[in-house]
Amino acid sequence: MDTGVEGLAEAVETYLEWFEARPWSSDEHLRLKLIESGVDAEIAGEVVFWIPIAFGRALLHSLGVRLSPCYRVHRNHQTTQTKRLADDPVYAHIARQLPLISVDLFPDEYLQLAARSIEYRLLHPQLSDPLRRSNIDIPHPLIYRRGDPDCVAA
Repeated sequence: MDTGVEGLAEAVETYLEWFEARPWSSDEHLRLKLIESGVDAEIAGEVVFWIPIAFGRALLHSLGVRLSPCYRVHRNHQTTQTKRLADDPVYAHIARQLPLISVDLFPDEYLQLAARSIEYRLLHPQLSDPLRRSNIDIPHPLIYRRGDPDCVAA
């Protein structure tokens, strides 16, 4: 499947192989391993950034949490741009491939990937109560600061 991003499918596959072998690895370690394997540095950063978000959103959606289809990019503390997740080629590719990727993962690996997502980490305390989680609705986009490993939500 052509994503318009050269090497993306291979980068996602390499990330998942490294993650499965070493789930305790930091995002930076995974990013550097992708670069060492020949993945473009920008693509490596995008893959490391988007995979946990895609897995986290899929898991949260399966639990009945409603999340905005958008996100905001906040750069230089001045400009904020709202974008649709589906329009980001890296996120869209990962989200489309999730059903295929998930087949090869054990449930704990899937959860470990999802737990890297800032959205999952923020909402995790509320997820134990089924009544409460069905009322979680996040209608506004979350703000992601690209390049900032400690993304913050608005």
